[in-house]
Amino acid sequence: MVLTHYLSARLRSRNLFRLFAAAAVAIAGCLAAPFALAQPSSMHPGYEVEAVVAGGLGAFDFPMGLAVDNAGNVLVTDFGPTDSPLVADGVVYRIEGPGVVVEVSTGYVNPIAAWVDDIDTLYVADAGGGCGAEDGAIYADSGSGPVLLADGLICPGAILPHPVDSTKILVSELVEALAPAPANSVVYEVDTTTGVRTVYWNGDLAGIGGLAMNPVTQQLVANDIVTINVHELTLPAEQSSLFPGPFAGSPNGIAFDPDGNLYVLDTGGGSPGSVIYRRDFDTGDLTPLVESPATGFFAARRVLHHNGALYWTQGFGLWRLVPKQFIRGDSNGDMAHDLGDAVSLLNLLFVSGEVFCEDAGDANDDGGIDISDPIFLLAYLFASGPAPALPGGFCGADPTFDDMGCDQPSCP
Repeated sequence: MVLTHYLSARLRSRNLFRLFAAAAVAIAGCLAAPFALAQPSSMHPGYEVEAVVAGGLGAFDFPMGLAVDNAGNVLVTDFGPTDSPLVADGVVYRIEGPGVVVEVSTGYVNPIAAWVDDIDTLYVADAGGGCGAEDGAIYADSGSGPVLLADGLICPGAILPHPVDSTKILVSELVEALAPAPANSVVYEVDTTTGVRTVYWNGDLAGIGGLAMNPVTQQLVANDIVTINVHELTLPAEQSSLFPGPFAGSPNGIAFDPDGNLYVLDTGGGSPGSVIYRRDFDTGDLTPLVESPATGFFAARRVLHHNGALYWTQGFGLWRLVPKQFIRGDSNGDMAHDLGDAVSLLNLLFVSGEVFCEDAGDANDDGGIDISDPIFLLAYLFASGPAPALPGGFCGADPTFDDMGCDQPSCP
């Protein structure tokens, strides 16, 4: 059955894919270079993709889950080089800068997700040998190595803080029972002192792969790899409501930003590959942000929003999407506000000029460039009018999400 063997098949096959990858790189004669197979790219003009840990063969083995510690460092769970459930070579790494990877916790089989509480205890969901046995577990590491907290799980896929009880965590289980079919997924609350788990949500989903909590509404959201969609989980009723989306494969990763906007990573299941979408909190609009032609082993896996950037694991590496920096109102790109900015906008509108950064030209931040923008700048410069909205006096990101961007931003 596809559901019960989904993860275990991926675990068994990753070494084979890794050998194929190594052969391909060797043939190309670039073993020492970063592994550039199917590099992701931004689909939005206001963002750009950066490699945090380039996916070379000396990087991760099978990076999966993402978390943030109390110092603001991103943590990555890595399944390790072997597939055997008898070999505990899974690792949790801390990213201390671009390409700077530090091992922080070891001794796992297949660590699939992690979360850090406010006293720096690391909680790790270990999938065990896959989805074919009740050998998944939850571990807690306070700095002296992992300690078993709860076991007997089948594919625990996500860990979240409990919304009202600081002594508990929420853990999703991809498959509650191997037989009889159909299996259903469960969200448990686990006591962090005793390890006792009780059912928190048990509804109509068959394959919860990821879990996220909206920080604005406290609404629990899960992705279902069977229905290929994202759902809002209602409590205490055992129901879910659908987030419609153009998902082609499996919405395998989900995350919220502080404003309640949802990010969904769709692995694609084939062409066109992986896509990361943004679902607007106010309008519900879905906007594609990132695409990657990678499929199978090299597809993107999990996503995290942190400090204004969007992180995701893919292939052997870690990537992030960052907003481009600009100064609003600096339409001519000279890093200042002056008459030249209004003139450049008037040339664009009525002659044949050009603006290299649309976001900068949108002086009044109304989501477009028109005659109101040079008028706004002239009023600011010569009639004590209001200053351009953020980032108006310094380089920064656009706090307002729109379709505009920067082809050639003047800020570094």
